[in-house]
Amino acid sequence: MKNDLDSEYELVLNNTDLDVKIFKSNELAGTRALHWHRHIEIVLVLEGSVTFNYESQTTVLHPGNFIAIGSGILHSSSHSDNSSIVLQVPLTYISHYWDNPENILFTIHNNYEDKEYHEVVSLIQSMFEVSERKYPGYRFKFNELLLRTLFHLFTKYRQRGILIDSIHDKRLGEVIGYVNNNYLQTLTVKALSEKFNYNADYLSRIFKQKSGISLGRYIYVVRLAHVYFELVNSTRSIKKIFTDNGITNIRLGTKIFFEYYGSLPSEVRRQQK
Repeated sequence: MKNDLDSEYELVLNNTDLDVKIFKSNELAGTRALHWHRHIEIVLVLEGSVTFNYESQTTVLHPGNFIAIGSGILHSSSHSDNSSIVLQVPLTYISHYWDNPENILFTIHNNYEDKEYHEVVSLIQSMFEVSERKYPGYRFKFNELLLRTLFHLFTKYRQRGILIDSIHDKRLGEVIGYVNNNYLQTLTVKALSEKFNYNADYLSRIFKQKSGISLGRYIYVVRLAHVYFELVNSTRSIKKIFTDNGITNIRLGTKIFFEYYGSLPSEVRRQQK
């Protein structure tokens, strides 16, 4: 979940002593641009809040809530200051126990009467504790907890009959990567569709379907993410930051900025002083 505005594909290296990656993420308020990865990512929020957007769905996590994002799923997130446990499980691990794990979409509701939900929360917390303490035999215990977690995810929270077109997501990922790396250029749906051999109407429709926002809005969001970074990390004038990041309509940019960050640019700047 680290911020990496120039990358649309997240490469994950496992913990050297385990078959998966598990860590505590402490983040300041911000956003994470659309991206995907070739593992299943499970996030349990401990403090603050995190909002995930994927497959036209929006899920807000508060302390004690978790989410599982399948492989190849385009998703973005926004968050307040937060602390979360992040578990990333490679497909190579899961494939020993489940056929075609790359084509899974999970639906998880924050149902406090759901005993499996509470058990998964407890299992994630226990896995992190075990990975930190490393007592004799901890790898046996960790994998026991992990397999119980995956059992619940795949048997209770898997959307049955849903197959994700990961190849199509990969094509959209190329569009996203281009936008992320060329956000300062003049970018239009028409130009992007020509560059990546899409019909413009189809690209607009499939992008909105997969990401939940329009391609034009996504371009704006990427630029605003860079605006936010500079507001926090530089003393340059707000107007200059907006224009240098490709946003010439300051009024519109400020309005959309407030929608995503919950504060005006001037308020974000004042909070850093």
